[in-house]
Amino acid sequence: MASRGTGFLNDFKVYSVTEQIADHIKQAIIYGDLKEGEKLPSETEMAETLHVSRNTIRGALYLLSCEKLIETRPGRSGGHYVSTITENAINQSFGDALSLSLSLAGTTIEEVIEQRRIIEVRAAYLAALRRTDDDLQRLKENIHFLNSEPMSDLIFCKNNYLFNQNVSLATKNRLINLSFVTLARIIVPLFKYINVPISLKKTLNEELEDIYTLIYNQDPMKAAKKMGEHLSHFEEYFKDVYPKEKTIQLEINL
Repeated sequence: MASRGTGFLNDFKVYSVTEQIADHIKQAIIYGDLKEGEKLPSETEMAETLHVSRNTIRGALYLLSCEKLIETRPGRSGGHYVSTITENAINQSFGDALSLSLSLAGTTIEEVIEQRRIIEVRAAYLAALRRTDDDLQRLKENIHFLNSEPMSDLIFCKNNYLFNQNVSLATKNRLINLSFVTLARIIVPLFKYINVPISLKKTLNEELEDIYTLIYNQDPMKAAKKMGEHLSHFEEYFKDVYPKEKTIQLEINL
C-alpha cells in the first residue's frame, strides 16, 4: 500500500521548551496559583529547578511580558512580578487565541466539554475559599429563579450556565472569569437546540443547591467534586445531542 504522505501532520505544532515554560507559568496565573503582585522565583532558581539555561527562562518571561501577564521591576527588591491585568488586555488575549484556534481547525464538542471541566471545577474550588456575601446572594438568586416556575429549555440552560458564571466571579480571579465568558460565547448559542427532560432539570437544580451549600460552607474539595458531578450529568446529555467529534460551526464575535 502506498504511503498517504504527511499531510495529516500539517496541524501539528511542536512547542519549544521556552513556550512550554511560558504556558506553564501562564496557567498558574490563570488558575490563581500565582496571584497579582506576587513575585516569581529568580531566573537562576527557575533555571536550576527546570534544568534549563537562564536564557530559556528569559525567553519564557519575555513571552509572558508581551502578553502583559508579568512585569519586571528594577532595584534591590526588583524582579519579575505577576501584573495587575486590565480586563481589556486579557479579553483580547483570550479572544485572539480562541479565534485563531477556531479558524485553524474548528472546535469539537469534546474540546468544549473538556475546557468547561478545566475551568469550572477549579472555579468551584476557589469560589469556596473566596466567596463573599454578595457572591452567595447572586448564587442563591440563580437557584431561586431556576426553581420558581416552568421555563423554556433555552432559558433553563442559560440560567443554569449563569449560576456557573457567578461561581467563576466568586473566585476573584479575572482571568478565570474572562476565560469563562469567552467559552460562553461558544456554548450558549448551542442551548437553543437542546430539549432538557424534566427529570434532568430536577437533578441539575438539586446539584446546584448542593454546590451552593458547599461554597457557603467554604468546603473547596467537596465543592469541586460536586461541580465535576454536575458537569458529568449535563455532559452525558449534551453528547447525545452533539456527537463528540462534531465541529461547532459558529461565527464567534470576540
